[in-house]
Amino acid sequence: MSNRKNRAKTFPEIASTTARTPYADFPPPERRPVAGPLENEAHLRFRFGDVDHGGKWPLSKIAKADHVQLLKKLKHYENLTVQDAKRTGALADYDMAKCPNKLATRRLAEQFDGRDDLSRLKVTDQQRLLGFRVGNEFSIVWWDPAHEVWPS
Repeated sequence: MSNRKNRAKTFPEIASTTARTPYADFPPPERRPVAGPLENEAHLRFRFGDVDHGGKWPLSKIAKADHVQLLKKLKHYENLTVQDAKRTGALADYDMAKCPNKLATRRLAEQFDGRDDLSRLKVTDQQRLLGFRVGNEFSIVWWDPAHEVWPS
């Protein structure tokens, strides 16, 4: 019995967050499957393949209370069409070349092959979820709890 108490537990290595993707060993997909029609009348759908695990705004650093609020909002937003979300101000598309936060534009360009477009979803008056939008699909990239990426 005493042998069990003295054994040190070993844990697997965790990949560095500075890596471009935590799944670098896997080959990139040929193409992404289309979840439905990519048009303004389609309901919003969320994807997690582009989540940025490093930098200043990783989704993994979300507080527990904020996580609950975010999941409730995502559930609500899935009932909205792109057109409805834009009309209510919940969804907006940004040209990041005009973004006042140069740290955000630099991180976006470095991590996502020079991309300069981003969309945002309001979670609360201050909290934002940022990502890439193609039609009704919103690929989550960053969690911005303090509204720093593109401050008003």
